[in-house]
Amino acid sequence: NFPHVPPNPPQTPQAEQLHLFESVAAFVTAVAAKAPLMIVIDDAHWADSATLLLLRHLARRARSSRLLLVLTYREIELDEARPFHEAQLDFHRERLATRLKLTRLDRAQTEELLSALFQSAIEPDFAQAIYRETEGNPFFIEEVCKALIESGKVYRADGRWQQASLDEIEIPQSVRLAIQTRLGKLPEAAQDTLRLGAVLGREFDFEVLRAMSDLDEERLIDALEAAERAQLIGEVPRSGAARSGAMSFAFAHALIPATLYDGVSGLRRQRLHRRAAQAMERAHADRLASGEFAAAIGRHYAEAGDADKAIDYLLQAGDRARRMSGYREAITHYQQALGFLKEQGPIGLARAARTAMSLGLLHQTFFDFDQSREAYQEAFTLWQQASDQQAQTALPPAPHALRGFWSADRTSLDPALAMTSDDIQTVEQLFSGLAELSPEYDVVPVLARRWEVLDGGRRYVFYLRSDCRWSDGWPVTAHDVEYAWKRLLSPALDTPNAEFLMDLKGARAYRRGEGHAAEVGVRATDDHTLVVELDEPIGHFMYVMTLAAMFPVPRHVVEQAGADWWRPEHLVTNGPFRLAEWQYNRRMVLERDPNYRGPVRGNVQRVELTLVHHLTRAGVHEKYEAGLHDVASLDGADMIEWARRQYPGEYFSAPVSYTLFLAFDTTRPPFDDARVRRALAHAIDQQTLAENVHRGVVAPALGGLVPPGMPGHSPRIGLAFDPGKARQLLAEAGYPGGQGFPPIEAWTTSGGEFNVNPTYVATQWREQLNIDIRWTHFDWTTYFKQLAAAGPPPLYRMAWIADYPDADTFLYMAMRQPYVRWRNPQYERLIETARHMADPVERIKFYQAAERLLVDEAAFIPLLHGCHHFLIKPWIKQFPVSAMKASYWKDVIIEPHE
Repeated sequence: NFPHVPPNPPQTPQAEQLHLFESVAAFVTAVAAKAPLMIVIDDAHWADSATLLLLRHLARRARSSRLLLVLTYREIELDEARPFHEAQLDFHRERLATRLKLTRLDRAQTEELLSALFQSAIEPDFAQAIYRETEGNPFFIEEVCKALIESGKVYRADGRWQQASLDEIEIPQSVRLAIQTRLGKLPEAAQDTLRLGAVLGREFDFEVLRAMSDLDEERLIDALEAAERAQLIGEVPRSGAARSGAMSFAFAHALIPATLYDGVSGLRRQRLHRRAAQAMERAHADRLASGEFAAAIGRHYAEAGDADKAIDYLLQAGDRARRMSGYREAITHYQQALGFLKEQGPIGLARAARTAMSLGLLHQTFFDFDQSREAYQEAFTLWQQASDQQAQTALPPAPHALRGFWSADRTSLDPALAMTSDDIQTVEQLFSGLAELSPEYDVVPVLARRWEVLDGGRRYVFYLRSDCRWSDGWPVTAHDVEYAWKRLLSPALDTPNAEFLMDLKGARAYRRGEGHAAEVGVRATDDHTLVVELDEPIGHFMYVMTLAAMFPVPRHVVEQAGADWWRPEHLVTNGPFRLAEWQYNRRMVLERDPNYRGPVRGNVQRVELTLVHHLTRAGVHEKYEAGLHDVASLDGADMIEWARRQYPGEYFSAPVSYTLFLAFDTTRPPFDDARVRRALAHAIDQQTLAENVHRGVVAPALGGLVPPGMPGHSPRIGLAFDPGKARQLLAEAGYPGGQGFPPIEAWTTSGGEFNVNPTYVATQWREQLNIDIRWTHFDWTTYFKQLAAAGPPPLYRMAWIADYPDADTFLYMAMRQPYVRWRNPQYERLIETARHMADPVERIKFYQAAERLLVDEAAFIPLLHGCHHFLIKPWIKQFPVSAMKASYWKDVIIEPHE
């Protein structure tokens, strides 16, 4: 009370308010005169009209004093806070204010805030965990830290803050309430829509949401717009959205969908996850086969409790991740699928075994041999159970033989000498090794019942089955494997296949004739145990064990019959089929071998092959139309286009991990000059070659040697068609306009779609560079004999089909062939480093760097990638193929038919 101060005279409300404002302004100005003054008004959007008028009055007076007013507000509240919205417009109109939009804290700023909150240095892992959960929202950071302290996950000990595991951080109640308050202001339809979105994830596609929602499109858009105005979600345009109309949305913060999801009951979650999976199937029906959405759909079906569908999609997701070099993701998907498969009991045993084997291979790729050993052991146990189950549930025999055409060009049926794809695929029917590669790229035990990976991947111990027999009744033993491998490495046997075993201890020295067979890192310690020692670990070694060149051979026959042991009169085999008849150039018949103990998923007991050197459309039509053949492998654009028209429902195609390319003898002029090689590469249009000349039945090779679908593929790194640059490079090399360019001899093989088109290539080079190439054509058998005997010409056709699903097969094995002349020390160092790297992601980077060097040097000119093309009769229920092979005949199923 101030009794000596007279009361104010009566005033109008407006005058009284102005008097009050002036008094406050005078006080504030007096304080600011002594020292700069800052006044902070938090949550200004909730201020009433009178307070906002006072703030505007102060802002006007602040122009002439050391006064700073700081008002914080949330834009999302402006629709309801109309007085503040109008005051804000006045501030900006009179230029009384500057608007600063505050963004979330970044990783470093989050760590600074945590250091201030805890008054101590912060561990990077702790800061990262907090940042991951809060995404730099300061309010969330403070509330999460408080919750962690209250729960005991962060505690004070020994004078400093300690933390327990932060694998999972629960949403604090204060944050949950704040989010729920914002959600509660939305219309019910918008809240329901956001719940659907939360089930789909942090980001969700509009088309999927529409397929999942009960709202019509207009009401759904209204709901989304309401959520956008509340800044709970935002639009996220996808690549190609302008063309396709695709649109996605993302929640403004990860804790928003988490809060929504936590508020849904368990039973309703299951129903919503099922709806989500089915919505994704409908919305992306045209792209399901690619596996692009398999991981998300598999997750939804897993949450819905639909094990069968979850397994299918999770395995597809794992396969796709493995192809894309996403090995960690592949492990996660396979582990989830394996859990469901083991719950299925007997019906899921075989797939569970293959999945566990895939996990073993992936862990081995990471050089994580302890995890690999555990996965392998589980796989072997499951394989044994699956084998027992298979014996009890064998399919009824096929009603007739599997019938088709097959190449008559046979070079050798000796596993060590088989080099062409036709020879190798025939050998794979007649012989078997320690393991085989399934169509899904799973390594499956055959002769080996199990194996161990020891000494950091430098030593393998294979334990062979005791019930395997050669077709003459002799037992197949570990000694046969040792003999076959050392025979393959022997300097006396001239075969490029020896390169597959060069990682064995002592192999290189023995191959050069400088060591002894006893020093090579393979030995049978008894009939059923094989020990293999490597110089250094390699992640893809188990894939090598599935190759035909690794198959054992019957020593008792080889040593008796000599080099002709693989001829029909001597041949003894151990594969799924045995040779029953072979009329050279006419007919080959295979029959199921009862001694075979590997896994069989088909019912074919007999294979009857019509042998031809060149497949013709008339021949295919005659046999296939009459029902005398069940499968026809098609070759040539004319034949393929005819088959598509004539039998559209029976035509089938699939990509092949195959690259056709032109190779140079880089040791001789003019191709010892990289500029000449680049000029020729820039003067070939692979796109036109594939699409116009071959009419789309093959794919253009626009990258390097590693084909699409193979881990490590580098798209579009090839030297692009550029005639101007080609002519410039040729001129720089001393051949302007082709003048003085020497006559060049080139070799190729005759026929086949997977082949060089010499006319097109010669025309391109003549038109673009004014140079002429003389092409010589050979049949397959003569071609390889000529390469081996005379060495390569200056320019020649070369091709490689993947031996195993790894870039190594193209960038190491293909480059080690005896007729490859290009060598580069930097390339060799990159490849050797890649082969022995433990991190598969880094390993791929080294392979890709090596391939870029190969492309830049124009060591080869990639032309085409291949495709399988088949006609398959309707009674063939199962005909497995992969990008590396199309002859899984033991797994073919033929149904009874008229």
